[in-house]
Amino acid sequence: MLMLDENIFNDRCIVVKSDDPNFFYLSGIDEGVYSGSFLLVKKFKNKIEKLILTSSLYEKQLKKFNIPVIVAKRNEINQILREKIKEKIGLNYNNISKHDFDFFIKFGKPVDISSALEEARSIKTNAEIKKIEIACKLTSKVMGEIPDLIKIGEKELSIAAEIDTLIREKNCVPAFETIVASGINSSFPHHTPGEKRIKRNEFVLVDFGCSYRKYCADMSRTFFVGSPSREQLDVYNTVLEAQIKAISMIKSGSRTNDIFNVSNKILEKYQPLIHSLGHGVGLSVHESPNISLNENTLKHGMITTIEPATYLDNFGVRIEDVFLIEKNKCKQLTNFEKELICV
Repeated sequence: MLMLDENIFNDRCIVVKSDDPNFFYLSGIDEGVYSGSFLLVKKFKNKIEKLILTSSLYEKQLKKFNIPVIVAKRNEINQILREKIKEKIGLNYNNISKHDFDFFIKFGKPVDISSALEEARSIKTNAEIKKIEIACKLTSKVMGEIPDLIKIGEKELSIAAEIDTLIREKNCVPAFETIVASGINSSFPHHTPGEKRIKRNEFVLVDFGCSYRKYCADMSRTFFVGSPSREQLDVYNTVLEAQIKAISMIKSGSRTNDIFNVSNKILEKYQPLIHSLGHGVGLSVHESPNISLNENTLKHGMITTIEPATYLDNFGVRIEDVFLIEKNKCKQLTNFEKELICV
């Protein structure tokens, strides 16, 4: 059951295109790609009704989800929308092009439902939690195989490709572009793996996630090739301490800015955090809640990462895991050794 406030349906028909993750959230569909399709959701006599407008290309695949499907050409879509949208049209302003906005408002008065969708998706249903748990479990298994992939002379790009292969062998797809960043490249928060080869006495930061039935995981570990200096080891342990402290604070009722500030105080020994301490994961790899200086409150059923990091001139360290917020506690969903592994 979705966590939507039913007031979102008042006197309006919600319309989302298939390039919006909310197409899958509102429909409950957790597989496939349906380019150019529309999902219509409205309330009629206290019952939520759904309808998908699509092309003949996807008709057979969509019909197995027990949602009414209409195969329609462009001119026919216009007529159907006129019939279905009587007064107002609910649109996700956070994920709509001007072209699509101009097209939709021909059929009803637009109402921005982006905040309601974001809030609803921040609290996961039991079905969503199970999928994310599986994605995290498989991600953790892949992480366990990575130390054997990191070898002196290997290219970042080659290691990233091997990680993506391991993900697909788990019957998943990468949740986002896999990051392998070695040496100075680890000082860039979102480095794109390239031709650089792994060298002795440098950090290798790895950040990736499995996507299982549309639901994402996100995990980071930083390894060391050779033997770290005292400073390098202390930087790593400082980041680890910041994560451990944050983990002790995340539970329902905690304020996100309090968690951020406590963790950031530890990181200030070397560098204040330059991005949020964490973010929600679900159908998107970055969604609500955001663990930063905002004054939001964590709630039971939210899923968030905790990813403290330090990015110095010559290297960077990041440690990231996924957590389920429960009443008065949290459950770690990604699991792998956190003490520095030297390969």
